[in-house]
Amino acid sequence: MKKSAILLVSLLTTSCSYFTPQTKITFVSNSLMAGDGGYKLDEKILAELKHNGVRAVGQNLSVGGTTTAQLATRMAEINAAWDNSKQYNVLLVWEQTNQLYFGASPLQADSTLRKLITDATAVHPWKVVVATVLPRANDGTPPDQETKRIKSNQMLRINHTGWQLADVAANTEIGEPGDCLNSKYYYDKVHLNDAGQQIEAPIFAEAIEKALK
Repeated sequence: MKKSAILLVSLLTTSCSYFTPQTKITFVSNSLMAGDGGYKLDEKILAELKHNGVRAVGQNLSVGGTTTAQLATRMAEINAAWDNSKQYNVLLVWEQTNQLYFGASPLQADSTLRKLITDATAVHPWKVVVATVLPRANDGTPPDQETKRIKSNQMLRINHTGWQLADVAANTEIGEPGDCLNSKYYYDKVHLNDAGQQIEAPIFAEAIEKALK
């Protein structure tokens, strides 16, 4: 083969490799990530990553109404999402709000989340991203939900060794007590609309980028 042909093949191979996403993100969450209301946070996160120069694809395993404990029972499905063809596999887990809502203490919710991560990384070396808990005030929200949420977030912030934290609750427009009553960002006192998700997406993207380093 002539040198010019070899060079062309090399350039084509390099080009294909450059444009092929080398990162896969598996989204594991509840209705906050499942696209409820037609608002697709996962797509916004991928778009933000692309804007930042990170080529990534996503697989969304999120299910509305699920708890952390229920996610933990889907470990086979979660680990089946691992893609050996990718240089990086990111597991983004965002669920404690429903676990707290249905009666778990902050310690119970935290322990369940950490076991889920431990079980997943025992099978594959996931790059893990976890997010803090946002406020909610929908019908039936327990009176101690906010107190438990604050405690849960404290626990996540103090100890997230081995994974990156997307601290969406630290944002003063969507994460403070009572912010969920603001229809500018929340459409039903639980879920964020496009404007709210536009605030979240860069926070998630930054945590993912840190996990890839």
